[in-house]
Amino acid sequence: LTKEKKYISLKSAIINPTFITMIIAIPLFVFNIDLPYIIDEACLGLSRMTMPLCMIILGIRLASVDLKNLFTRPFIYIAALNKLVVFPLFCYFAVYFLPFDYVFKASILILCCAPCAAVILTLAEVHEKETELAANCIIITTILSVLTIPLVLLIL
Repeated sequence: LTKEKKYISLKSAIINPTFITMIIAIPLFVFNIDLPYIIDEACLGLSRMTMPLCMIILGIRLASVDLKNLFTRPFIYIAALNKLVVFPLFCYFAVYFLPFDYVFKASILILCCAPCAAVILTLAEVHEKETELAANCIIITTILSVLTIPLVLLIL
């Protein structure tokens, strides 16, 4: 997003909160280790707070979107086409010839048809780059997904 070299390194890929949490969580899950009550409740409270907080930030950003820019930027439609049609079809055909169950293949297609996630806005906010573009992509893909999801699912 920022095109700055300091964010592109092996060190920043390994030493970040997401990766460190994954390294801690996988052994806890695999070995079925129960956390102390206070830590378990703190994690539960944090997990319950994450989605509403993302939606509040998304709502604040969407409220400030200029409608003219929303519908007049061709890049947003190109991004929406790639996210809602090209990417789901690519993923579906990537697993189509593999020996997976029909339900698995259909699940891949349905998951890939979803509109842009709010995480792109979060990343844009963190890096202070293109927040309006990220919000516009979320809005347009959400609106267009009402049409594209049923159309793409016709290949099932």
